[in-house]
Amino acid sequence: MIKRLFILSGLAIVAVVAHHAANWGFIVMSWVVEQPFAGIGPEQIGPVVYYSLTLIQKITTFSVPAFLFVSGFFVAYAARGEQSVLSWKMVRARITKLLIPYLIWSAIAFVYWGLNGSVYSPLRYVARLAYGGAFPEYYYVPLLIQLYLLALVIVPLAKSHPGKVLIGAAAIQLVMIALNYAQIWVVDPRWSWLFMLAGRWALFTKWIFYFTLGIVISLDLMKVQLLTKYKWLFLGLAVVFLFVGLLENEAIYSFTGGENWRSNPFTLSITIYVICFVLAFLGFKDSAFPLAKTFHELNAHSFGIYLMHPLVILLIMPMLSATVPFLFRYQFLFQPLLIVIAVGIPFLLMRLFKTKALAKYYSYLFG
Repeated sequence: MIKRLFILSGLAIVAVVAHHAANWGFIVMSWVVEQPFAGIGPEQIGPVVYYSLTLIQKITTFSVPAFLFVSGFFVAYAARGEQSVLSWKMVRARITKLLIPYLIWSAIAFVYWGLNGSVYSPLRYVARLAYGGAFPEYYYVPLLIQLYLLALVIVPLAKSHPGKVLIGAAAIQLVMIALNYAQIWVVDPRWSWLFMLAGRWALFTKWIFYFTLGIVISLDLMKVQLLTKYKWLFLGLAVVFLFVGLLENEAIYSFTGGENWRSNPFTLSITIYVICFVLAFLGFKDSAFPLAKTFHELNAHSFGIYLMHPLVILLIMPMLSATVPFLFRYQFLFQPLLIVIAVGIPFLLMRLFKTKALAKYYSYLFG
């Protein structure tokens, strides 16, 4: 089971990068066809390219929920058994391990943005650190810190009332999903304001179920047998709701005349897809997985890759634009190249810092 979780985490970091690479695919295609990125659709770049990139973005939405599930599983792992508890000392150690690399790479990001003309007041820098605003992808760290703090309450409750805790977490997340839809279906700016407020400061409200599900399963590993029993059902549901999510995206695009939810994970169909995907993956724990050793290795480097890949992509894109701009037209070449670069450079840098001369700095930079 533990090995399977490590493989899931390694797969998730590749999915994170693939998700962002697909978004860059849309961006560079908008350059090619000289079309504003926000309104780009199949009629501008062709249905094959459009739906291929959209499918990648939908499939890879499992990535952050998978990380949260694994984090919830391991934060509760030490609290299994009647006499075991999750202490503040344990939580503080996990938060510290996240914070130091996060602050260092956020500072590097602020320098990058400063060199490109984006300079803020000291108070705004503090605010951006609080909600992960150095790069859009950095919301994950404040989110995980919020969930670790909540784990001090969730774990003991999950030990005594697992069903009620799961229902409560599901209710919170369903409210956020409803607010997401309300931005389109209800003409009232308050809905958008509430959703944005929660998305910036109360990050946990959008993601709490995945973390809680990991905690509940960790505290009662007998539930894994149920996953094995119903693994094909979960896999089938994952496939069905993945395609429902694709259809939903196109329906919203048509209804609104351009609103695109390609990478929006806060829909009911994609939420069900993600849950079923993770449960199916664990249900097949006794089945061999291709490149298992590679994904296991990537798991050990996942946090560093997460922190570094946005900057790597931003630095590499001007080079690709200057040297091989023709690749932008051929996404079947551009996508794997960008993924290999965005995973490979951080991975190699982390391996470099594992050498004897630099090893003492590793934990500060990569956790």
